[in-house]
Amino acid sequence: MENKDKSKEILKKIGIVALIVILTVIFTLAIEHKFFLKNETYESAKENEQITTNETYNIASEKENNNTGKQNSNRTETKQNEILVQDTPVSESEKYELTFKGSEFSKKVEPPVLTSFYTYYEAKQEGHSYLVIKLDYKNLQATDVTADDVATVKVKYNDKYEYSSFPVIVDKDGDFTYANITNISPLTVGQMYYLCDLPDEVVNASEPIIAYVQVGSKTYQINIR
Repeated sequence: MENKDKSKEILKKIGIVALIVILTVIFTLAIEHKFFLKNETYESAKENEQITTNETYNIASEKENNNTGKQNSNRTETKQNEILVQDTPVSESEKYELTFKGSEFSKKVEPPVLTSFYTYYEAKQEGHSYLVIKLDYKNLQATDVTADDVATVKVKYNDKYEYSSFPVIVDKDGDFTYANITNISPLTVGQMYYLCDLPDEVVNASEPIIAYVQVGSKTYQINIR
């Protein structure tokens, strides 16, 4: 009887020890699992943070590039044209020398030399006048230049309204002749007149008038008013 009680007590102790061992194992596994989840969450959060940082950096870089592009574009748009001053020549090496000789408004445009028979230009519409822009073009090239190809002149009124012009050239007798059939020889000066038809409303107003003279790849500016 005494031996049975001892056996029961031993089994009881063994059961308690086994239970403690099992609980210890379960507790240990639970802690390791929690630590693993924590590390996984941390790594995932770190990875997401890196992705967000990269995306933010890319967006910031894109904005910076766009702003730089806009600034460069603005610099291009605001590039100033060279202003032509009356009787002050400008030149392009081995191509031409250009001199602004003056401008005027006129209903009737006459050549420098008046004879018994000469060519003149009169405003075709009632209430219109010509803006006359006079340019001397010296040909520095080794070949002839057609007078019609010397320049393109456009006139802008009040920084909004744009008008075209047409050229005529003064011949050796001081009369007007057609620019498209006349050549300017090397080292020779062609007296060019550019005629721009404008409404008298523009002529008599006070807002600015600017002429843009394009010669080859260069554009010059004349502040008429």
